[in-house]
Amino acid sequence: MASKELLQLPLEVVYQILSLLSPFDLAACQLVSKHLHDIIRGSVTLQYIISLALAKADDNPCSLASLAEKLEDIKSSEAAWSSFQPKFTVSLPIVHDTSGIYDLSGGTYLLGNADRRTLQCLMLPTKIDDSLRWDKIFISKTIIDMGFCVFEHDLIAVITT
Repeated sequence: MASKELLQLPLEVVYQILSLLSPFDLAACQLVSKHLHDIIRGSVTLQYIISLALAKADDNPCSLASLAEKLEDIKSSEAAWSSFQPKFTVSLPIVHDTSGIYDLSGGTYLLGNADRRTLQCLMLPTKIDDSLRWDKIFISKTIIDMGFCVFEHDLIAVITT
């Protein structure tokens, strides 16, 4: 189908077709014609797809933010990283004795206690005014190691004695 015929379809259909393209093909389509460029630039969904790919990031399925908010967040994060200027920094004291067990995934930080029977859990902030607090996960046996993948499987694996 020629681009002229494609652009005669209803806009919703064009959006649906474009959303099936890879992010890089989608970005290349912006160069085909001014009309296609305007369609893609005017769609928050299509811009979000392109921005995720350029940032080499994955969508956060746990986020309650709108696509427009997510798109703005990616853009501001990329700008902050490009100048090595974080949007904000936050410090939270660690008030427990730690072990060498820790992991970070999907904005969640797990840190083992020295007793090796407790994991401290912290949801990392996304805004300066997010509240921070350590939660605890108690394990009945001695923890040898742990790992987790929040986005992929909503899973924490704890290896014990």
